[in-house]
Amino acid sequence: MPTLRTYPMADQACIDAGYLCSMGVEAVLVQDPGEGGTLPGVLGAPHRLEVPQAQMERAAALLSQRSAAEAAPVLAPVSVPVDAAGLHRFLRFILIYDVICYVAFAVYWQWLNPEPPPAVLEFLDSLTLSVYLWQWAYVSHWPLVMTGLVANVLCYFYHPFGRMLFAAVMIWGHVTLLGPPPMIFSPFEGFFGCLQSTLASMALALMYWSPLRERFTTSHSPRA
Repeated sequence: MPTLRTYPMADQACIDAGYLCSMGVEAVLVQDPGEGGTLPGVLGAPHRLEVPQAQMERAAALLSQRSAAEAAPVLAPVSVPVDAAGLHRFLRFILIYDVICYVAFAVYWQWLNPEPPPAVLEFLDSLTLSVYLWQWAYVSHWPLVMTGLVANVLCYFYHPFGRMLFAAVMIWGHVTLLGPPPMIFSPFEGFFGCLQSTLASMALALMYWSPLRERFTTSHSPRA
């Protein structure tokens, strides 16, 4: 059979022969020891890639297409522009909403929330996970609220300590949920409470994994 290509090394020869065979070409890899040499840099006889004459043209076209595909430039990742100003406004909206929820829920639960009947309260108290966690949650309620307000104000002005404090308050708040007994919420309270938790999680993500994270390291002053 006629020779399609010759290779000084076996690696590329085997790759091309296997590729042609996978495409239905009867390719044969041949190495004649008599063609070797002892000149510097010549390790042995060259490898010949042979194909039938009837398939020569197709085999050459296949190898050319494969070489062109391998040589094609790799496209650089496309950078999507981010509306930093929009993220800035959205973050500040979340922080303001978070402060409103802190104040509203603290006032409502302390003075305005009607208590269930004694039998219901007794049942809910019986479901408490731990009396010590309950006491700790009770003691830490107002410190948690005040710390949360401070964290929101600091984050509003992109202070780096505010971001860490905001994350600590979120963890602190979720841990304190293990303390009190189950609570009864109206649909109105449940909606705004879940919305607060969702938006606070989004705010934390914006602070650490969005272009806004740079503002917490480059400036402590408010930006419009």
